[in-house]
Amino acid sequence: MDKTIHLAEYKVLLNWIQTKREEKGISARKLSAQLNSPHSWISKIESGERRLDVIEYLKICHALNINPCEGINTITVTSLKYV
Repeated sequence: MDKTIHLAEYKVLLNWIQTKREEKGISARKLSAQLNSPHSWISKIESGERRLDVIEYLKICHALNINPCEGINTITVTSLKYV
């Protein structure tokens, strides 16, 4: 099974987060400060350099005041392959 970090669906989710952050006019530095994390943390997540876990995803969504279900719905679930 391929690592999920390399799946197109994962990249779609990361792009959704970045787009929402930018729409709200929040920089990666400002968001990471809100989350009390290093300033490069958000940039590494959005670029796919660092893997995002579900709890971190929920914290980011909360900080951006966005619905995490909306992000999940951007992924085409039927395209995911299960073994």
